[in-house]
Amino acid sequence: MNTLYSSKQYHVIEYPGHNAYELIDKRLGVGGYLQGELASSFAQSLAEVIAGDPTDDSVDEFLGSFNALMTQPVSFH
Repeated sequence: MNTLYSSKQYHVIEYPGHNAYELIDKRLGVGGYLQGELASSFAQSLAEVIAGDPTDDSVDEFLGSFNALMTQPVSFH
C-alpha cells in the first residue's frame, strides 16, 4: 500500500500488484475502490495531471471528478 496523494480534502492510496486504488474524500468521509480497467485509466489520467506540475487545487479538482464513485463510508482510526 502506497500513499500517492494527500491534501486537506483527498487521499489516494495505491495497492501495487493488485492494479487498484482507493480514493477518499476526507471532507465527506467517503471513499471508493478502483480496480482493473478503471484503475488503469485512473492511473494514466492521474499521471497526466501530475506531469503538468499541478497545484493541490488542480489535483483536488481532478479527483473531484470521481466523487460519484466515492460512496462508501470511511472510518479513520
